[in-house]
Amino acid sequence: MCVRRVGREMSSATPPTGDAAKAMRSYWDAKAREDVMYYIHNVLDYAEPDEVNFWASGRQNLVETLAPFGRAISSDDDVVEIGCGIGRITWAIASDASQ
Repeated sequence: MCVRRVGREMSSATPPTGDAAKAMRSYWDAKAREDVMYYIHNVLDYAEPDEVNFWASGRQNLVETLAPFGRAISSDDDVVEIGCGIGRITWAIASDASQ
């Protein structure tokens, strides 16, 4: 079961299975082949992504994700990142965390 925060309430959603999961996977696989950077970070221009902006947005996204929790990654931290995509946020984590 996936649990996500919605306002102050907790809500749960069941991940799709069977044909719905296959259709969703097929859709996102097609979008990744079409323009992976745009579908990961859609403020970019479609079909003409600014790669510098794309990779820099990983750092911005990481900072904005951790800030509400008063957290940051330091060189003393060991981090395991499990994500989907092409490593936009992973690069930001790697530049901050223990190596």
